[in-house]
Amino acid sequence: MNYKNAMLYTEKFCFEKGAFSVENGKFCNVLGAERDGAVDLGGAYVIPGLIDVHTHGNSGADFS
Repeated sequence: MNYKNAMLYTEKFCFEKGAFSVENGKFCNVLGAERDGAVDLGGAYVIPGLIDVHTHGNSGADFS
């Protein structure tokens, strides 16, 4: 899947506007040329590998 118009967090530790692709669950073509049919992200921020692990528990268990 191809994406464009995103604010990508890069190895320079800053955001850069550009395009990227996801193939086999991995980011590729980061800051490469925009591809035909790319999904326009409208300037959304993209941070690869960031997950939200904030939780207080589930099913009667406390994970704190």
